[in-house]
Amino acid sequence: MTEFNPIELAGKPGLEYMRSVFLGYSSHRILDQAIPTFFDGLMPSQKKHILSMQDIKATPGNKYQKSTRVVAQQTGNYHPVGSTYGVLVNMSQDFKNQVMLTDPDGNWGPIESHIPAADRYTEIRLSKFAMDVLLADLPATRTPATSIPHSVVPTHLTYNDELWEEEYLPARLPLLLINGSNGIAIGIAQTFQPLAYRPLLRELIRFIEEKRIDYGNLYLGFPTDPLIVSPRADFIQAMQTGHGSVKAAGRFEYLYTRNKLTSVRVTSVPYTVKLNDVGDKFNIWQRTDSTCPFSVHRNETDFESISLIFEFRKSTLPQDEAEADRYVQQLYSETGLIQSHTINMIALRGKYPVDYTLPLFFEHWVAERSAIIQRVAEKKAAELQVQLHRLDLIQFVKEYLDHIVEELKEAKDEKLLTEFFSNLWHDWCMGAQGISDLTLADTKIILEINLRQISKLSEEEVTKRIHVIQKEWERQIELVEDEFKRTNVIIVDANLFLDRADDYGIPKVTNEFSESAIAQFATTSAPSNGNGIGSPRASADMSFQQFFQPAEDLDILAVTEHSFIHRISNRSVRSMEYALKLATQEDSVIFTSYVNTEYLAFITSEGKFIFVRREDLPMGTPMHMSKVLTLGRSRVTPKSLRPVIILDRNPTHVLLICEGDLVKKIDLGLFPSYRTSVGLPSDIKFGAFVKDDLQTVQQSSLVTNIDLGQVLEVSVKRRRGVQRVTGIGMPSLNAKNIRLIISESGKGIQKLVS
Repeated sequence: MTEFNPIELAGKPGLEYMRSVFLGYSSHRILDQAIPTFFDGLMPSQKKHILSMQDIKATPGNKYQKSTRVVAQQTGNYHPVGSTYGVLVNMSQDFKNQVMLTDPDGNWGPIESHIPAADRYTEIRLSKFAMDVLLADLPATRTPATSIPHSVVPTHLTYNDELWEEEYLPARLPLLLINGSNGIAIGIAQTFQPLAYRPLLRELIRFIEEKRIDYGNLYLGFPTDPLIVSPRADFIQAMQTGHGSVKAAGRFEYLYTRNKLTSVRVTSVPYTVKLNDVGDKFNIWQRTDSTCPFSVHRNETDFESISLIFEFRKSTLPQDEAEADRYVQQLYSETGLIQSHTINMIALRGKYPVDYTLPLFFEHWVAERSAIIQRVAEKKAAELQVQLHRLDLIQFVKEYLDHIVEELKEAKDEKLLTEFFSNLWHDWCMGAQGISDLTLADTKIILEINLRQISKLSEEEVTKRIHVIQKEWERQIELVEDEFKRTNVIIVDANLFLDRADDYGIPKVTNEFSESAIAQFATTSAPSNGNGIGSPRASADMSFQQFFQPAEDLDILAVTEHSFIHRISNRSVRSMEYALKLATQEDSVIFTSYVNTEYLAFITSEGKFIFVRREDLPMGTPMHMSKVLTLGRSRVTPKSLRPVIILDRNPTHVLLICEGDLVKKIDLGLFPSYRTSVGLPSDIKFGAFVKDDLQTVQQSSLVTNIDLGQVLEVSVKRRRGVQRVTGIGMPSLNAKNIRLIISESGKGIQKLVS
């Protein structure tokens, strides 16, 4: 027997090599692509675009630059892996950003489709807000690799080792909370939803001064201005834990014609929703569901406001707004006008992702901002010290101007001049402590001084200038040494940008928590899952199509005579009649069923169970059974298959019905593994995963409920462990006349009988 030798790659065992490669790849995705830095709130690609625009002077006051040039600058200097125009587009669409970091010009994509013109047609430059908040403490250009960087934030070399690039920008505001962010890395997903600009800054100030946050004053800041239809408690919990979700729904109003409520106008949409998608989903709903209460959809949106008109059918004109509310709930569920927004506050701090809560985020941000203010103060203090020294030299030259002029006429050697200036310097500084000798650099400064201008400069002007710079130097030294003064600078900045909000064009968006809307949309699915509130419930006078209202997250499954399995999305199907037409255009159906879990379950007539992963079946495209069903050496044919309906997400038993009304219930705890025989009779008609407290409903008596447990206990005759259903006091219920089993909200069974 030969010994197994694992493969080797790049001189390493295969497993070790794959681990090292994928670890590096996943780290790159986290650090360089998908997760933003907590401090400036920017993805790496967004930061590089901002630096590129600064490099080519695409700044306020200068002319717009072609987007092609910005992308080329970013690609050439910072990101050589392909065009990143899409990133620039997302930064330039005002319906995606509460605060604009760019000043775009041209067609950057309407809210209908979000599709912009090509980058050769659009122009862009940085906004005034970006310059003041992100770049105020940075040099105008990047430092070459041959020089020492003097940035106030950490730097690293670009990919080609030519420039020093800042790892993050010295933001003066917490932009990650203002504009939000979302991204997916290997094993990590992060989503920050935008918080309203003005309330957020006020709470930042409160946190610094009082070490607490008043969550009741915080609001979401979606730029499309939808209504928040989740309780405020959900939002507060998400801020306190860093994880959660909130629902947002578009605003709407009713339109009347001759005192009759005839249509609905939608005036805002949830964050990131495209108006064209709303129209497409409405058209599918209207085409596939004859019970759709709306007849016409018009998009009357202009540059100033959103306006989507939905007209009611004449046959379904609501009598009052309460009835119209139910139709609106259906409309929102079907068209995506209500959305659930996840909150997952994960961001990079240094090289490590941190799972944030809002208090922890504020704490880390204030600490990092304080450290940056300290580094800025140190840099400014050093620069002011140089200015003070130069003014001292000016005073010195002014005092000995005549001697210096005479010496300059004769002496030409810099070393001799330096010695001459040093002697005069010591005489001038007589009695002063800690006076150092003049250096060769000081001599060069003296030689560069315009003597004619010095002669015209009065002593009072020089002294006044020294006094001003001395005061500023002392203030910077205080910032370096006093943490309290640094936090006070943060408060001053926050108040300053609050006052300038209107000047920057920041909208006054506060997505309020509407109590009436919360009640109205409390149980509406988001996003649309085909089970809208207000849809018909089971009643004795229901039509066949109305009865087929499936529960959430279901797919329709059809098995045909020619061995094809069809999986059809319930979101695009509103009646079983349509589903059968769609699945059986050239084939006849053996059976159909709804499924709502990860696996599709089948049982053969011989009692063998088969499970197929739902995702392995393509949506809307038939797949031959030979590609998806295997069961050892057994031959599986459509006619030998029986559907197993999964009626609950947490079933306790398997219910089997056989020929002759025989019923058997198997505890899932004792249930064998799939693809194994369970020793069942060979005349099984169907099976279902059920709960003990499941309720049965018959079409001939839809309002009558019978406990399934009682069905198995009343007037039964035992035969080899299988129970016969008899004497249940209802119309005959047997295996032959059962057509379908579906779920109703995960609570019970609806049985259709012929």
